[in-house]
Amino acid sequence: MATDTLSVPAQPPGPPGPAPDLRSGYTASNATRLLCAGTYLDPVYRATVIRELLTHRFRVVAPSYGYDAVPVLAHALAARRLHRARLVVLAAGLLLTFLLTRAGVLNVVTASLTEVWLVWVTAYLRRVITLQTLMTRLRRRTGPGNRWPRCTVRTSRQHRSGDSPSFARPPCES
Repeated sequence: MATDTLSVPAQPPGPPGPAPDLRSGYTASNATRLLCAGTYLDPVYRATVIRELLTHRFRVVAPSYGYDAVPVLAHALAARRLHRARLVVLAAGLLLTFLLTRAGVLNVVTASLTEVWLVWVTAYLRRVITLQTLMTRLRRRTGPGNRWPRCTVRTSRQHRSGDSPSFARPPCES
C-alpha cells in the first residue's frame, strides 16, 4: 500500500532584522587616526597604502589588528586627489601665464613673478586644506571611551613663585 506523505510548507521569512555592523572596533582608535593623518603628510606612505590596499586586485589584504584599514585607504585616496588638484591648478595657471606672455600682455619679469607666486599659492592652499582636514576630521575624539586627561599648564610666574607642583608631574583631571 502506498503511503501519503504530508509535507509542511516552509514558513515565509520574517521581517529583516537590523543589519549587522561590519565595521571594526578600531575605527575611532588613535592608531587609525594617526595613520590617516600620515597619508596627508607623507607622499611615499600614501602611495604605499594605495598600492598595497587597492592596486593588487588578486591579492587578499591581511587583517589589520589595532587599526581600521578602510578609513586609512579613504584618506590616502583623498590626499592623492588633493595633490592632483593642486597640480592641475598649478599647470592651468602656468599655461595661462605662458599664453599671456606670448600674447604680449605680460612681460618676462611679471610672468616670472606670477609663476613663482602660483607655485607658492598652490602649495600654501594645499597646506591650509590639509591642516583643516587634520583639525576637523582627524581630531582626537573625547568622550566616555576616548577621554584623555586634561592637564593644567602653569605659567612662568607660578613657577618662579613656587605656587604650583613640580614639572615632573602636572596635575591632571581624571
